[in-house]
Amino acid sequence: MRLDTLSFHVVESVMKLSECRSGDIVLITEIDSHVSGTLRLRELGVLEGVDLKVIKSSNPMLLHVNESRIALDRELAAAISVNYMVSASGNQTC
Repeated sequence: MRLDTLSFHVVESVMKLSECRSGDIVLITEIDSHVSGTLRLRELGVLEGVDLKVIKSSNPMLLHVNESRIALDRELAAAISVNYMVSASGNQTC
């Protein structure tokens, strides 16, 4: 899933992916490489600059990334920093 850049823009407000709710759309800004499992995430396309949608925010989290669905433990999600995505209408997603 690549978001239409005309429909959304990034808000400079960094938070952890583990703090997001179901339905939120965010942009990955940083992945803590010191946490076990982050190399595998990178191999799956979970990279800085990629946007994703939180399908389910419970544990494990279910994410829609690059046309794939990925289940992610909340502990690993806490190693990922994200920025809010805001729709053109001004609605914040997180």
